[in-house]
Formats: sequence, structure tokens, C-alpha cells
Amino acid sequence: MVSRSCSSCNKDLQKVEYSANQWKKGPSAKCKGCIANGGPPASTVKPTPKIDEPLPTSREEKTPAAAVVVDNKAEEEAAAKKKAEEVAAAE
Repeated sequence: MVSRSCSSCNKDLQKVEYSANQWKKGPSAKCKGCIANGGPPASTVKPTPKIDEPLPTSREEKTPAAAVVVDNKAEEEAAAKKKAEEVAAAE
């Protein structure tokens, strides 16, 4: 029997698993299951990284910039509060 790999779920399936229209599409064909369900099951989908964003290489790079700013602001506020308490205690 003739088979082809579904372009959506990457399963090697027989011709009967494709509609006539999809089979005509060749390598870009999607099986009946993927067409009916709007795509492959979540377990077979592998997320692809965005081309315009570099992949994180360390834990620090995974932290969003906004979170870093918030953390720095909290540290600055804590330091200012501590200094104010020291000045008040010295008076």
C-alpha cells in the first residue's frame, strides 16, 4: 500500500487516511484526523522557536526584563527605607 507522512502530525499513514484533495497536495498533505481536529494531538506537536528571538542560554536570560526592573526597584526601596531608619535612629 502507498503511504505518506502527514505534514501536521508527522505520522506515516496509508492513502485511505487522507482525503482525495489532501492526497493531491503531496508532501504538504494533512491526514483526515488532523483536518477534523484542527491539527495534531498536543502530544505530537513540538513548539518551534521564533526566528527573531534568540534562545535563552542560561537561567538569567529566561527572566523577563520587566521582572528584573521590578526586583531592582524593590531592592532600591528597601535600601532607602533602611537608610531612613538609620538616620532617624541617629537623631
